[in-house]
Amino acid sequence: MKVLYVQHDDGPGTGFSIGDDEFEVYSEFRPTPTEKRFVKTACSACRKESGLLEYLTAKGEKDVMVCGIMTDFCINATVEAGFEHGLHMIVPAYANSTQDNAHMTGEQSYHYYNEFLWPERYADCVSMDRALELLNGKVS
Repeated sequence: MKVLYVQHDDGPGTGFSIGDDEFEVYSEFRPTPTEKRFVKTACSACRKESGLLEYLTAKGEKDVMVCGIMTDFCINATVEAGFEHGLHMIVPAYANSTQDNAHMTGEQSYHYYNEFLWPERYADCVSMDRALELLNGKVS
């Protein structure tokens, strides 16, 4: 199992750009020197610019577990694009979140994507216990 990090760069002056504090991975989850980082400038981590899809393809990876923030933007775009590229997308329960928007609260967004949109369409949305079993190689 490899942990891969994807960071979003909105460009200079946005606060979410390389070198900005908000760009950095939260210190409790900071990558080790041997863990790979990918940078994207669009919602989907599967866009060619990030190199993630090419990396996964070269390694022969088919199973991708997705965790992160901005459920309604980055996570959704990555889950759907990964599915379109033939990846088996796995989303652990309560391992993604977002903020409120003009149409729904962050909690409503979480439930919409994790319980309605992705299951049986784009991803296997699994309990955290199941996610840990998968990570530990206890596949059944």
